[in-house]
Amino acid sequence: MATTKENILKSASVVLARNPSVTYADLAQQIGIGRATLYRHFAKREDLIKALMIFSLNEIDQVVQPLLAQSLTSEQYLYKMIEVLIPIGERFHFLSQADWDAWEDDDVKSIYLRQDQEFREVIDYMQKEGKIRTDMPPAWIGAVFNNLIFTASDTLRAGDIARNDAADLVYKTFLTGFGAQDASDNK
Repeated sequence: MATTKENILKSASVVLARNPSVTYADLAQQIGIGRATLYRHFAKREDLIKALMIFSLNEIDQVVQPLLAQSLTSEQYLYKMIEVLIPIGERFHFLSQADWDAWEDDDVKSIYLRQDQEFREVIDYMQKEGKIRTDMPPAWIGAVFNNLIFTASDTLRAGDIARNDAADLVYKTFLTGFGAQDASDNK
């Protein structure tokens, strides 16, 4: 494996998304590099975590921001967002697993807060349109969305679902749980 910073970050995101408390030594082993190589690129764990958070947030921007410039309905935007996030599901999920001091970093915090606001605006708009339930807290909706993206990414990697089916599965599952005409309303 090439030991560029980008490759280390991508590989580390897979491990940290599954086990945020993995030791630095075990992390190096699991991503297939020596500890010295990991330390050469990131002198301490906190440096790696902050770099991975910024890398992940920037990667999300790279795939989602072009969608904002398109004339899409809220449902089309949500579907396309799912499509572009699944390939980077580990990094997307890593951020939700992160209980790191790096959240206090101004760069990390400002990017994350902007992205979170953009997602909440989509959900708010879909709620106003009557597409999404209004009786669920936005934080819950966001957490479920995050886990659906990671599950699709992880299941794809395992070869258990087809790439062409992944976005449909996430979208349908999301709307089944949060759609305005959810079956649980008919108790």
